[in-house]
Amino acid sequence: MSALFKINDFLNTNKYQSVKLNNNFVGIFKKLSMLGNLSTTLFTGTLTHTVQGKFADMHNRSNTLMHFHPNIDTRLFTAKWRFVYATEQDKIICLNFFSRYGDLVYRVCSTTVEQYPLFKDFISEFTDKDNSTVNITESFTKSKYTKLIDKQVLTQKWSEMTNVHQASKIFKYHGNDPTAVYTALGENYARKISTEKLIQFFNLIVENKLKIMMFSRNYAAVQCYVGDIPKLVFSADKINISITDFDFMMDTNKLGDIWLVTKPTENGFVNSISIFDKEGNEVLILTDKRTRGDAENADWLEVIQKIR
Repeated sequence: MSALFKINDFLNTNKYQSVKLNNNFVGIFKKLSMLGNLSTTLFTGTLTHTVQGKFADMHNRSNTLMHFHPNIDTRLFTAKWRFVYATEQDKIICLNFFSRYGDLVYRVCSTTVEQYPLFKDFISEFTDKDNSTVNITESFTKSKYTKLIDKQVLTQKWSEMTNVHQASKIFKYHGNDPTAVYTALGENYARKISTEKLIQFFNLIVENKLKIMMFSRNYAAVQCYVGDIPKLVFSADKINISITDFDFMMDTNKLGDIWLVTKPTENGFVNSISIFDKEGNEVLILTDKRTRGDAENADWLEVIQKIR
C-alpha cells in the first residue's frame, strides 16, 4: 500500500523521547473520554484526516471500538493494532498507535497545556513494563479477488439491497475487494471518474455550501467528518481542507481508481464516491449528510449528476 510511517523509523527518531504503553485499548479509550477535547489523526499513505472533539459514547463490539458523532466519530479495528507509544513536545502529549504490521495508523493528542498533568497521570497508569525490542513479522497486503464473478447474480443481489450497509456482505463474499464488485456491476451502478472530476466535485460542494460525510479509512480504523467545507486549497497536487476542528490533506498523485457508486435503498437510490490508492486500498468515502431512512439530498444529487 502507499507508504505509512513505520514503527522502526519512529523508534529511531524518538529513541529517548517515547514511552511504550500497554495495549489495553479498551482501558485507554475509556480514560481518553475523561480527558476533554482532543485531536485525533487517521493516517493512510495517501491522506491525513484530523478532527478535534471528545471521545464519548464508546461501544465495544468484536474488537471494534466505536464512537459516534457529534463528538469524535470513529471505528477502531483494534484486532489489527499492537503497539502504543507516547511522545511529548512543548507540554502537548501524543499517543501513537501502530498496527501489528508496524504501520502508524492513528494518533491522539492533547490540545492544551492544561491537560498536561492529566496526560502525565495517564502515561503513568498505562506504561508498559515490558520495553523489549519490537519485532514485526507480518506485512499488510491487499489481495485481489480473481475468481470469476457471475455478473447477473451480482447485479440481482445489488439491486435487492434495502440499505447501504448490505453492500459490505457482498464485498465480503468477493474477498473484501470492492473494486472487483464495482467492475463487474457495470455503469448502471458503478462508474470510474477522473481526478479532475473529483476536484470539480469538491469545488461544487464548496460552491453550493453542502454538508457532506467524509469517511477516511485505513485497514485498522475509520474516522468521519460531518459538515460543510467552506474553503478548499489546491496546491502541488494536494487537496487541503483546514477549518475549525477539521484538517484534511490528500495527495492526488497517490490516488488510484475513483468510483461513483449507486446503491438501492428502501428510500430510493443513493450515490457515493469511493476513492482508492494505487494498491487498491479504499482510503476515502464521500456521501451526503443524512440519517438512516432519509432520502438522498436533492442538491447532492444535482452535484453528482454534474460529474457523471
